Amino acid sequence: MNNKKILLSAMYVTIFLASFGFIMYSALVSAFSETYSIPLAKAGIVGSVLCVGQLVMIFFNDMLARRMPRVTLITVGVLAHLVSMFWIAASVSFTSLLAAFFVNGAAISLLNVVMSAYISDLSGDKRNSYLNIFHGVYGLGSLAGPILPTFILACGLNWKLSYFVIGGISFLLLAGLLLLGRKQKKTEPSQGEAEVKAEGAGSEPGQEEPFFRLLKNPHLLMTCFAALLFMGFDMTISTYMSSYLELALDASAMAGLTITFYWTGSAAGRLIYPVLFAKYDTKKYLVCVNLVTALLLALGLAVTKPVMMIVLIFLVGLLSGVNFPLEIGLACEQFPKSSVGATNAVSIFGSLGGIIFPMLAGGLMEAFGYASLLLLGGVMMLAIAGCLTGMAAVKKERSMRQKSRRQ
Repeated sequence: MNNKKILLSAMYVTIFLASFGFIMYSALVSAFSETYSIPLAKAGIVGSVLCVGQLVMIFFNDMLARRMPRVTLITVGVLAHLVSMFWIAASVSFTSLLAAFFVNGAAISLLNVVMSAYISDLSGDKRNSYLNIFHGVYGLGSLAGPILPTFILACGLNWKLSYFVIGGISFLLLAGLLLLGRKQKKTEPSQGEAEVKAEGAGSEPGQEEPFFRLLKNPHLLMTCFAALLFMGFDMTISTYMSSYLELALDASAMAGLTITFYWTGSAAGRLIYPVLFAKYDTKKYLVCVNLVTALLLALGLAVTKPVMMIVLIFLVGLLSGVNFPLEIGLACEQFPKSSVGATNAVSIFGSLGGIIFPMLAGGLMEAFGYASLLLLGGVMMLAIAGCLTGMAAVKKERSMRQKSRRQ
């Protein structure tokens, strides 16, 4: 196995473990409430603190990338994840628990952004395929994460054991990354680093531009707006689709399955993309995918059977899940020497979308009924297709200007 494949495999294992540990809290909110003798609503703040940690770290990622090599940053991210796992397990107060989850959110942000950028650096023209595999593996980790704490609680054991287990595995991963870093230093340029650097122009520290400077580029700005809309859509569906089944279709018993099927479809779509769809033009493919998704959501307005709605939401996840990895790929393609800055820009807009649109959807559903959830989702998918079409128009206009200047 060559150096590039080892690095990619290490990053896939890292993001699976990080997302697994990140999402475990979702099965433990009641346990937090009982352990720390606090109301359930207060225990739920853990999820918000994780998101705050992610958002805060985004503003430091490209600064760190200008000073440190990619593998070093990934190692720091795994170390922070490892520390947060043991810190959560050892917390004797709820305040300490929240601080540990803040660190965990920051760690997952650093790992997600830096590894997405590094995969783009390593993969060249195949970046979209490898990014979809990476984010597909992230999705699998998120799906599997709640299983371990649920099993541990079912066995009558303390929930903290789940974090000790993931912390222990993270320790082994950290040791592996340190060995990999040492091996890279000893490897001859012709065998190792030259192979990586030849394919990844952005893999050197010091070349990164801050993300806010990159946003002057209209192509990147449209990509960021597409990410804002998609992550807004993703968080809105994740937040309210179970409630839609419960309240609009009177299917309380099946409501919880909706999100599982949506996330499963999303992970599957990302993993299928490299095999079936990587050969197609990225922008055209995304336009088609989002138009079909909008059509599915429109058809959802006529669905009255819960099983049919669950199937429809699975298809929505299957089609739309490729948006975010491909948007990162488009951004990195524009700025190969500032891949962390470009990934950061997309991630910031995505985070803002995840904050804004669920609140908007909640207000619309209160004012106009549950059908507004599907209508808003369809409009957002159409708007993403519009952003991508606008990118193509900008590119065409630029090429025409260049031709006229030459003449």
